Amino acid sequence: PHLLTSLLADHVRDRVVWLGSGMAGSGRPDPDALAHPQDPHRAYADSKACDVALAVAWRSRLPQATSAALDPGWVPTKLASSGAPGRVEDSADALAHVSTRTEEGGADLSTGPYWRGRTTIPLPGRLRDDEFCTRIAAACDRLAQVG
Repeated sequence: PHLLTSLLADHVRDRVVWLGSGMAGSGRPDPDALAHPQDPHRAYADSKACDVALAVAWRSRLPQATSAALDPGWVPTKLASSGAPGRVEDSADALAHVSTRTEEGGADLSTGPYWRGRTTIPLPGRLRDDEFCTRIAAACDRLAQVG
């Protein structure tokens, strides 16, 4: 998603929505070791933390638009267990809300960079640190050879 956003940045006029996860809070990505192999569970949590960090970093990189991340909730999918308590329909509604312009009834992304459902939620841990999020974005620039 970082590479695609980098390639399209000059054409984005409204918003970019990144899909986070409740797992973002347990992620501990190291900007100096993003390409290193790791345990799949750890890699998933780290990748979701990176998605949220990138949403924060891209807020300053897109002066003509904004960026936010959405935690779609734990829903029964092929990836999640069948016992997940959420509904796919609610996650789809939240994604549509965050993706839709404010004047069309969508989310006001200026109220925060991280969303669950139709409300903003606090950024977890280190993801509140703009410098850390900038370092994640810079590491992704290097890996994707952009910037």
